[in-house]
Amino acid sequence: MIVILSETIVNSLHREALRQAPDEACGLLLGEKKDETIVVSKFIYSKNVTVNDPRLTFEIDPQIHFRCQKEARAGAPAIIGVWHSHPSSAAVPSKTDVECSVEGGWVWLITGKQDSSWNTAAFLTANTDPKFFEMLEIRPLNP
Repeated sequence: MIVILSETIVNSLHREALRQAPDEACGLLLGEKKDETIVVSKFIYSKNVTVNDPRLTFEIDPQIHFRCQKEARAGAPAIIGVWHSHPSSAAVPSKTDVECSVEGGWVWLITGKQDSSWNTAAFLTANTDPKFFEMLEIRPLNP
């Protein structure tokens, strides 16, 4: 399975991660799944509303989540996953990410920082076990 997203979205994720550092930044991914392809068509930024340490955890603003669900019912792109940053570690699911994952079949984009560079990786949670993350290939959207 592959994830397709535009360079514009990737750049937005990296800018947001840098802007929010040292806290984790977060947002929702909108788009569609077709066979073995997941197309991310839109990124919706959310303030990190966690009650825990925002340098180590994130929580999407529930109002943004509900608004996106309502818009999807009216024909807008569906929520297909979540994005967040790891401003001081690699772009892989942390122990906390795995423990907090509750949506099977969701795409997780993680933007991590190691040394001085940011990179983004994609994962898919199993439909039957949202704690199981499979790494996905990311391909750029063809212009």
